[in-house]
Amino acid sequence: MSYDLIVAEKAPGEDWATVLSRIEAAPGPGGTLSETRRGVWERVAARLLTIDGQFERFDAPAFIEVSHETLGIQVSMFEQEASVSVPFWHEGGASHSVMLVVGQIVEVVRELSGWSVWDPQLGQELESQDALVTAGAPLMSDTAESLTEIVAERRRPWWKFWRR
Repeated sequence: MSYDLIVAEKAPGEDWATVLSRIEAAPGPGGTLSETRRGVWERVAARLLTIDGQFERFDAPAFIEVSHETLGIQVSMFEQEASVSVPFWHEGGASHSVMLVVGQIVEVVRELSGWSVWDPQLGQELESQDALVTAGAPLMSDTAESLTEIVAERRRPWWKFWRR
């Protein structure tokens, strides 16, 4: 499970339901990136690597990916869309810190691509990193804590299924 953001081209006045339907209908991430799209994602990837020295880049014909193993952040950039994913590992202050980094990523992607960012967890377009940090970080933390409790609960022996 992860906190996911969707990055896509969105025309002025276009609603996100239409954008998401267009992405769903598009062919999968096969083939190769166009020269134009690769150029944009090259600039985005180069800038993301300056945010934190632990970011690593991986290139393939169909996509460019930038990831941070320690934080679990993965930025995947394709022809029709990009995504930012962060596993629900981060609780408390750590969720705030990781969302600050994700907020920086969002700002870079928006600035260099001109595309918009949708946060399905919050059900809104991200105009800036503020909503991501103020609303997304607590959601990240609460979900991580809940998952920790669920995993801990499942570790009891199977024959004690009636105990809570």
